[in-house]
Amino acid sequence: MSDIVKPAAPEARSRAWLPGPAFAALIAAFVVVLVIATLTYRSVVARAEASAAVSHTNEVQDHLYRLLSQIKDAETGQRGFLLTGDERYLEPYQLALVAIPGQQASVHRLLADNPGQLAQLEALGPLIDGKLATLKQTIEIRRTGDSGGALAIIRTDRGKAMMDRIRETIDLMLSVEQSLLLRRNEEWASSVAWSSYVMFGGALLLVGMLVLIGVLASRDFR
Repeated sequence: MSDIVKPAAPEARSRAWLPGPAFAALIAAFVVVLVIATLTYRSVVARAEASAAVSHTNEVQDHLYRLLSQIKDAETGQRGFLLTGDERYLEPYQLALVAIPGQQASVHRLLADNPGQLAQLEALGPLIDGKLATLKQTIEIRRTGDSGGALAIIRTDRGKAMMDRIRETIDLMLSVEQSLLLRRNEEWASSVAWSSYVMFGGALLLVGMLVLIGVLASRDFR
């Protein structure tokens, strides 16, 4: 009895949906996409932070200029009243009295993260109070009809000395803010450049990876 030879079973073969090299290139492309996305996010965050810092510095400068302008307005109103005795000239003075405390509070809030500038602002407070007190004193004396007494206080130069110190302090604070602004503008420009490098460089690299995948897949299938 002869042995019955059974036909060999067909060889089981598994095929990957992409050839090996192309599949590896595709995985690498996914990794590249994740890296690009991470770098892009970090560059966008850095750019936003730099832009916010520039805006913050501009806002501080704006409030400092307004504060100095309001003190000048108060002085202008006082001088007009001393010369004429007309209460209408006191309108800038009265408006400044209302606005100055709020302006000081705004500057204080904006400088909360800068101890050096905050110390300058704290030193500025008594100078402003002293200046406003001198203005008020001369106005009250003038209201009594004593023009000479009011002018005598002005001739002591006490108010002028305080105004000079106010200007010097605010100018110093503005100088510090200007230095910060220059540095923060450079940081912003650097962030913009880095963001551009990441986006364009990443796009070129990704296109290159896709071309490589296409070439490998085409070669292996062929």
